[in-house]
Amino acid sequence: MVFTSSGDANVIEKPAERAAPPAIGSSIPGLPPVKLLTSREQNPNDASPLTYREYAFAVPESTSEESAAEVLRAQLRYVEAHIATAKTGKLVNLAVFDVEFTASRRARRSRR
Repeated sequence: MVFTSSGDANVIEKPAERAAPPAIGSSIPGLPPVKLLTSREQNPNDASPLTYREYAFAVPESTSEESAAEVLRAQLRYVEAHIATAKTGKLVNLAVFDVEFTASRRARRSRR
């Protein structure tokens, strides 16, 4: 508050400091563990006016479809927090897999 000599009080509010949002791919309490597999982040430029985010996650093989959907919804909230200050024109693409493909796994499958 700022006080003037006439006894008036003016409230000057400072902008609220926000804590940084959790990292994309962070685990969410109560949901299956998640691993960020791939990401692509593109900010608006001359070629595209969109703020684009693409993330793929892995969850354990035993994860139900409903739990996987909850993981995606929670991760979307994290992404939204990260791009909250971006102007209109936001495009987010999320995917979740219950199998993590690696080079060795692909090689084993191709030999069958």
